[in-house]
Amino acid sequence: MRSIRFLATLALVTLLAGGAEAQSSPAAPPVANASNQPHPEMPAEFRAPISLFIEGFQNRDAAKIAAAHAPSPTIIDEFAPFVWTGPSALLAWGTDLQKYMGGSNVSVRFDPPRYEMMHGENGYVILGSIITVKTSSQVYRSAGTFTLALTKTEKGWLIKAWAYTAVPEF
Repeated sequence: MRSIRFLATLALVTLLAGGAEAQSSPAAPPVANASNQPHPEMPAEFRAPISLFIEGFQNRDAAKIAAAHAPSPTIIDEFAPFVWTGPSALLAWGTDLQKYMGGSNVSVRFDPPRYEMMHGENGYVILGSIITVKTSSQVYRSAGTFTLALTKTEKGWLIKAWAYTAVPEF
């Protein structure tokens, strides 16, 4: 119950903060793309942390994954405790992922962005993915999405939050 209350509060605070920010932002329209093709107006520097994120996952390179993130990211994933936030979020998430997966061999294949939006100093990207988990006796595949929220900092664009969602099988 406490977790649900925390997530509801977090969602409300985020919504209110976003609403206040949106009211003070310039009226420039957002740049968006809802196809599997790169949007011609998305600058290379916007895509840089996305590329690092993908390369880091595909090559199991923690340094690349870390380089793609803002200093205190928020991560939401499908295993307990489900939410990691703050300066140690990536390390804590990685440690918990290892516990969750045990000795399994995990690989991730990413699709091109399904949706990209950039508005001022904020961005939003949805990436399709296939996660393959190989255990000593079986292979599991799961389709899902990684939803990334980006922010423009003095160091360039960085990922400030992401969430993984498995696509339910019906």
